[in-house]
Amino acid sequence: MEHLTLENENISIAVNTLGAELSSLIHKSTGTQYLWQGDPQYWSGQAPLLFPIVGGLRDDRYQYGNKTYTLPKHGFARRKKFEFKGGKAERLSFLLRSDHETRSVYPFDFELWIDYSLDGYTVHTQASVTNTSEEKDMFFSFGFHPAFNVPLSQDTGFEDYFLCFNKDSTARSYRLKDALVSDENTIAFTEGRLELSHRLFENDALIFRGLQSDEIILQSRLTDRMLKFNFENFPYFGIWTKPGAPFICLEPWHGIADHISHDGRLETKEGIIRLDPRSEWSCGYSVNIQ
Repeated sequence: MEHLTLENENISIAVNTLGAELSSLIHKSTGTQYLWQGDPQYWSGQAPLLFPIVGGLRDDRYQYGNKTYTLPKHGFARRKKFEFKGGKAERLSFLLRSDHETRSVYPFDFELWIDYSLDGYTVHTQASVTNTSEEKDMFFSFGFHPAFNVPLSQDTGFEDYFLCFNKDSTARSYRLKDALVSDENTIAFTEGRLELSHRLFENDALIFRGLQSDEIILQSRLTDRMLKFNFENFPYFGIWTKPGAPFICLEPWHGIADHISHDGRLETKEGIIRLDPRSEWSCGYSVNIQ
């Protein structure tokens, strides 16, 4: 695995060419590591990119045309080595192209670009997908899955922290059953806050649909260390940790796991994106650390 680094006077990051996954985010003046470091005791991931699906498929299968294909949960991008396409001042760029291996499980031609850039105490992550086919529509989903250390200081614990949503007092949340979407309920926030506790995640992730918020702040009343997570126009948002683990994942998604009653067809999958030939689609998020 090769890790490429980028820094300015305030923060430094590292990116793994395997999956183009963010692997470090350090506040230089305090030395604080904000990104989860992938302890396999809980979860070995750090910030995987979810493509060409988000979540799981029924029986790990889908149908397109007259064929049935198999894909693991969250797709294959996180397990593929990306090409490093160069870095400028405060920017790193990575590329994944379709190849014989991807076409055997996902019959579309594509380019997936990932760019990381720095601005002050902020990391910007931008993804763009191009349908490189001359004639065939492309169907896909895409999501981000970064994990952040909680607690952020040694004198605090996981349940001392909360998430503050800037535009929501309630949210619609899907329940998961065997990693597939089932029914929906409503979660109420207290003054826009979701207090963190491990019991929230006893039945897997919280999956919100249709959030109005475009900023979520991770903070505690017991420390000044915090992070601001900004995102726009994502129809779904996942929040997840392993019970007892010292991290929280903040996951903006374009796409979602199969519903337990889904018929398996890729074109009718909830949240699927249809992209015209020779067309490009993009999304991104940013993290500001304090």
